[in-house]
Amino acid sequence: MTGFTQGFSYPFRGFGFLRQHPRLLKYVALPFAINTTIFTLVVYLGLDFFNSWVTELLPQGDAWFWVALYYVVWILAVAVTAVLVFFTFVVVGNIVASPFNDLLCERVELEVTGRRDEGKLTLGSVLKEAGATIVREIRRIWMFVVGMVLLLMLLIVPWIGWSLYSILSFLFTLYFLTVEYTGFVLDRKGFSFKQQRQYIRHRRLMMMGFGLGAFVLLSIPFLQLLAIPMSVIGATLLYLEHPPKEAADGT
Repeated sequence: MTGFTQGFSYPFRGFGFLRQHPRLLKYVALPFAINTTIFTLVVYLGLDFFNSWVTELLPQGDAWFWVALYYVVWILAVAVTAVLVFFTFVVVGNIVASPFNDLLCERVELEVTGRRDEGKLTLGSVLKEAGATIVREIRRIWMFVVGMVLLLMLLIVPWIGWSLYSILSFLFTLYFLTVEYTGFVLDRKGFSFKQQRQYIRHRRLMMMGFGLGAFVLLSIPFLQLLAIPMSVIGATLLYLEHPPKEAADGT
C-alpha cells in the first residue's frame, strides 16, 4: 500500500476501530449529536436561502433560450448552495465539537497504547479547557478562511483564473482538512503550529491521501455526520503508526 492510499484509508478506518472498541461510542455520540443538529440547521438555512433569494433571481421567459438559461443558472445555484452548506458545516461543526474531539483523540490513544498523557483528559477537564481548545480551532479555521479569500484573487486572471482557482482551492481544502484533524493529536503532543506543518510536509503523499479521504467522507450524505469523529480517530491512528522520528527513536 502506497503512502497516498494508506493515508486515504485512515478516515475510513475510524469505523472499524470504533466497531472493535465499542466503549468509544459514548465519546462519538455527543459530537455526532452536535454535528447532526448543525447539519440540519445549515441545510435548512441553505434551502431557505435558495428558495428565498436564488429562485427569485432566476431568469424567466417562454422562449427556448430563457428555459435553457433558467436550468443552467438553477444548476449553478444548486452547486453554490451545496458548497456553502458543505463549508459552513465543516467550519461550524469543527469549532463547536472541538473539545469533545480532543477527548475522543485521547481515548483512542489510550485504547491503542494503554498509556495516558501526563495531563490526562476527563470530561470535566475537557469542559474546563474548552475555551483554549476552541481558540486553537478558530485559529485553524481562520487560516482556512484567509487562504480561500486570497485564492479568490485568482478569478481576476483572464482565461485560466477559474481553472487555477478550482484546482488550488481543492488542494488547499485537502491541506486544511489534514491540518484540522491531525491538529488534535499534535496539539496534545505539544507540537507548535510550525512543527505540525513540518510533520505534515515530511509525509506529503500520505497526508494528501488523508485529506482526500476526509473530504470524500464529508461528501457522502448521512455518513458526513460521522466524518468529523471518524477523521479524528483516523488522524490519531496515523500519528501513532507514523510518529516523528525522534519520538519513534525514544529521544
